[in-house]
Amino acid sequence: MAEKKKKVEDVFSSHEERHQYATQLLGAQQHHFHGAFYHAVDKHLIGKNGLPDFDLLNDKKYADKFAQEIIDYSANKIKEHHGHTAKDDFHKAMLMETYTGTTPEELRTLVKRYGSEMDYEFMPRLAGEFSGRIKERLYKITGENLKDEHIGEITKKVGLEGKLEQPLTIEEAREALNTWIENEYSLPKEFIQRRLLAKLKRKRKGG
Repeated sequence: MAEKKKKVEDVFSSHEERHQYATQLLGAQQHHFHGAFYHAVDKHLIGKNGLPDFDLLNDKKYADKFAQEIIDYSANKIKEHHGHTAKDDFHKAMLMETYTGTTPEELRTLVKRYGSEMDYEFMPRLAGEFSGRIKERLYKITGENLKDEHIGEITKKVGLEGKLEQPLTIEEAREALNTWIENEYSLPKEFIQRRLLAKLKRKRKGG
């Protein structure tokens, strides 16, 4: 029994380490995208008065240069941190999609579509959207060490033991555990209501 419990704790410990690493990768992705954005602004959108002029993005010439600067900056960061160099446009698109959550073509399209709206307030929302795509993939990978046999222990660990009419699926268990870790070892009521409401035990009338 003690040996089995230790194995389960080892699985959870390993998962938490994986989760932490994935979170660090996501932080690095956002940091690099912010860096690419500011770098592109400094290089192509500084007006004659020395201030950023996002209206320049309504001009196709500036929009193309701005987008390309972000693409090139991202490619250099991928090479610097991951050792991957794009051999051609196809490989550059694949690497960017993997490490930044977007592709050169999508980025060019977004810059042209939004033009001057792509300013300092818009950029964090865009970075968050790209990060969200990567987050889903990364956290799916981090949970691959968790199997059906761990569902009961996960349910207990996140505080749902005795509160469910139906057992969690392994996908739900992984998501619950990740959310529990992200929220300082507490499962928010909002998450339970949004994701697990159908599985909660109902209060008996008159009971």
